[in-house]
Amino acid sequence: MKSTSTGRRFGRSIYGVIITATLLITLENYEDSAWDMIATIVFTLLAVAISEYYATLFEKGFENRSKLKREELLEIFVDCLYMFYGSLIPILIFLLAAFGIMHTLTAFNLAEATVSLLLVMYGYLYGRIGGHSQVRSLLYGLGNFGLVAGIVLIKSLTHH
Repeated sequence: MKSTSTGRRFGRSIYGVIITATLLITLENYEDSAWDMIATIVFTLLAVAISEYYATLFEKGFENRSKLKREELLEIFVDCLYMFYGSLIPILIFLLAAFGIMHTLTAFNLAEATVSLLLVMYGYLYGRIGGHSQVRSLLYGLGNFGLVAGIVLIKSLTHH
């Protein structure tokens, strides 16, 4: 696997986490069905993944000015599926709620804590892979967490 592919997949995964975090925060007070929340996460990510796939196909087609090979199409497809990677834990949490193992509001709280932790971990890993100090890497992680905090702030200012 090429390092650029690894970076692209890492980026797609965090993209999925941010989308999932936004859905969790936005729908927490409006959604009372764990099954509906699972469907919302999966279909939203699927729509974005399909959009990413076709956008990347067009981009590569224009860059190469030729038809893409089957291997390239498959690599782009797999890259787009990484969007689901960071959202698997929240989906599993909602599955537990769907089967009555926990309350849906508890699932929201646990899923939100999970995506927040994932965002911090992704930022930290980004810093460490880039050769930055532990403190600076932690600041990258907290910056990612700040994205979610900003979304929460915007939501609280626009919804009464």
